[in-house]
Amino acid sequence: MIEKYVAECDSTNTYIKEHYILDNKDVNVLLRTDYQINGKGQGENFWESEKDKNLLISFVLYIQNLLATNQFYISKWISVSLLKILSHYVNMEKLWVKWPNDIYYDDKKIAGILIENTIVGISLKKTIIGVGLNINQSNFNSSAPNPISLYQILDKEINVKEIYDKVKNILLCIPTFDDKSFLEKVDKLYYEKLYWKGEKHHFMIKNSIEEGVILGTDEFGFLKLYINNRVQTFDIKEVEYIK
Repeated sequence: MIEKYVAECDSTNTYIKEHYILDNKDVNVLLRTDYQINGKGQGENFWESEKDKNLLISFVLYIQNLLATNQFYISKWISVSLLKILSHYVNMEKLWVKWPNDIYYDDKKIAGILIENTIVGISLKKTIIGVGLNINQSNFNSSAPNPISLYQILDKEINVKEIYDKVKNILLCIPTFDDKSFLEKVDKLYYEKLYWKGEKHHFMIKNSIEEGVILGTDEFGFLKLYINNRVQTFDIKEVEYIK
């Protein structure tokens, strides 16, 4: 794996695509920055991060033995990996994965993940994963409704490089995605920590507020909700959580 650092960039996912994807060379690359001018979230969302305060990384991974139909395992794997890292600092019982891959502490967002997969034939060729993890930021000024940082939880600063090294250690041991026992472990933790799973809550669906229960996800990563006496599945832009 190649490690790269830039002091600032537009966004880490954009920068790594423009500078470090090597044609015809399956080289894993990990990029870190201290500041994003235009940090990316899901869709058109902006990721706010104060300079030098948080973990801002993207990595390109060339994946072996993962069918395109199973690509949601990438999202599950990186989500539960971040949960395990954060559990070194805060109570695991308060950590959740809000579908598909936001990391929550109680009801507040502490990390976001942006995944861009490349499919060749029936298999996943490579994935670009961007991670923003709020570590030492004390104030948030954007319109994001519910951010939180480790500093706000613990009332002390955490060494950003320390957490970066924990992430790097995970990436140095890329799992084998055709290992059934590994996939079962990822499934188990992901579904145990799925935010609102098994609880009645309200969701905005097609401009209508509906009461439903999250059951999990289907094999393609779509959210499964029990609504109006039947199980329905939704893509990420088709459902909004209503607090």
